[in-house]
Amino acid sequence: MQKQVIKWLNEEERKIFSARIRKTHGFVNCVGLIDGTLFPLAFIPTLNVEDYFTRKGNYAFKGLFIFDDAAKITWIEMGWPSSVHNNQVWSNSDVYLSKDKYFNNKEYLLDDSAFSVSLVMVPAFKKGHNPDSKERKYFNTKLAKVRIKNEHCIGLWDLWYNISTLNLRHSFSNFKRSFSTFKCTHSLSAYVYPLAPEIVVVTSYQSINQSSLPWT
Repeated sequence: MQKQVIKWLNEEERKIFSARIRKTHGFVNCVGLIDGTLFPLAFIPTLNVEDYFTRKGNYAFKGLFIFDDAAKITWIEMGWPSSVHNNQVWSNSDVYLSKDKYFNNKEYLLDDSAFSVSLVMVPAFKKGHNPDSKERKYFNTKLAKVRIKNEHCIGLWDLWYNISTLNLRHSFSNFKRSFSTFKCTHSLSAYVYPLAPEIVVVTSYQSINQSSLPWT
């Protein structure tokens, strides 16, 4: 099911998405948005523990996502330690290393300044680089409006993660099964409620038996 729900957009789907982004935000040939987040662990890793330690004082692993403007995930790279930079995860991904399979001529992803410029990646300009350039300020302002979609998708994903793993984080086998399930549920909610997938999240949260929560 996961492969049916979370999959790279085909050529026709990319054209439709690109047309929406161009009409709404003015970016031509954009076929996806990319961002990363951390997923906290309730247990301490047994190998390379320092690589999973975060500045918040807990342990986590990293996930990198590509998604569309309806928060539907089209690609995931999971399992990297929290200390690994987003750009390093991207540079080692199949989408980047085999970019000819995923992108047609001039197609690209939009992202923040954490990523490096490439043929298929258009990031924001870094602060401090020619700060007085009106063109760069204008570009970053336009990009920031698109990246609201990033915050929306990552916020929903984090909420799904917290709901789906409330009682499973201490059992790694159960955790892996639950994690695969909620990846599909997130993207399915974007299909069913393309304008407001958070409706499904809230409904799921309200359906949880509160007496089963670990802190009650």
